[in-house]
Amino acid sequence: MSLHVKEIRGNVNSEITNEFASILGNRIGIFLSPKTVVNVGKDNSPTSQMISQSLTSGILAAGINVNDYGVVPLPVIHYLSNFENGDIQLNVSTDQNKIAIKVYSDYKIHLEDNQPSKVTGNNVGQLKYVNKYLDKYQEAITKTINNLAIQNKRPKVLLECGNNSIMPLITQILDAYGVDRILFNCETSNREDTYLESRSENLSTLSDMVKTIGADIGISLDNEVDKAVFMDENGQIIRDQTMLGIFAKNGLKNNPGVIVSSVVSSLALEEVVKQANGKLIKSPVDSVLTESAKYNAIFAGDEPGNFVFPSFQSCSDPIFASMMLLKIISENKPLSKLAHEIPEYHRTGFTVKCDHENKCKAIELFKDKMKDKGYVDNTDGIRADFKDSFILVRPSRFEPLLKIYIETKDSSKLSELNNEVNDIIEQIKN
Repeated sequence: MSLHVKEIRGNVNSEITNEFASILGNRIGIFLSPKTVVNVGKDNSPTSQMISQSLTSGILAAGINVNDYGVVPLPVIHYLSNFENGDIQLNVSTDQNKIAIKVYSDYKIHLEDNQPSKVTGNNVGQLKYVNKYLDKYQEAITKTINNLAIQNKRPKVLLECGNNSIMPLITQILDAYGVDRILFNCETSNREDTYLESRSENLSTLSDMVKTIGADIGISLDNEVDKAVFMDENGQIIRDQTMLGIFAKNGLKNNPGVIVSSVVSSLALEEVVKQANGKLIKSPVDSVLTESAKYNAIFAGDEPGNFVFPSFQSCSDPIFASMMLLKIISENKPLSKLAHEIPEYHRTGFTVKCDHENKCKAIELFKDKMKDKGYVDNTDGIRADFKDSFILVRPSRFEPLLKIYIETKDSSKLSELNNEVNDIIEQIKN
């Protein structure tokens, strides 16, 4: 089955209020059949707790049962849904005073088509609190990823947890593999200011600490625990496209097959997959998970920091990805050398203001200008592939913006392509 993701994000108590969350939960519930169970989790911030309760109330009012997992990240809920018969997973998290509500389901949920509706008192959904589930998730990881190489190598790991509520789980998993772990910014707290710290400042501090303590790897998990940033033993952040290449190369080593990434994917990823006799599928940005299931992919991923191992589960799981990377470096060579084997080409990305009503016109103009210069792919916006370079123009789903990506193997050509894009942008404005 394919996995569909819907995300709702906004400011606490203004854009996302208790009333909004309750109505949203009710609309989700109305869409579902009476026998469906919804699994709900959240981080440990007070705002997430508040919004989660309202969301749950709306679902129950629609007559749908809810499993409340308490404080737990989405990848864990998604994996454990196999044991609790829930095919809808909801997660609520807080980051820099913004609430993020993520809905994972096996089918598309058209929330805009549903009007709030409540069942009679006798038909209200039942609420179940689920406990003692983390051991199942840990056991699944240790069973899937052989721990012998990691135990023999005993790598030193510096871990930063953007969401400190996962600290007990991730440390328990690391301890099971016998690694030498050092924690940074992982102290248990429910203070809101924990979620307001600068991401770039944390990564800079983490980088310095990796070098200072001589760690083999630095791992930073984001607040929503669906993305990861990795650093090598020199404190160097490994680019997302390079990490995709490392995981794809490892996955294809003994099992040539399909790798799925989005149209944003690097030329380097194409080369890595081709050299390993695999096939790269470029999907729309919002369809990586769906296409991964469709093509029975060995590995799937996209930036920023989304890594999917379908043999384990069908959603991005940075905890599993972290353990897989530890296995790779324990069996092979330092992360810096693995990264060096993946080409890194000259790449830039930026956004341009564009009103929603002008997005189609802008995409068509880019298509018209590019169609005679290279291969044009309209899978998601317009991607024009030339010899040793590409230009991608995508409309933002929610904001009045165009997202531009340019990559080239020739550094001198980056400026040329950038100027070409800006010339077309000026024509759009006029």
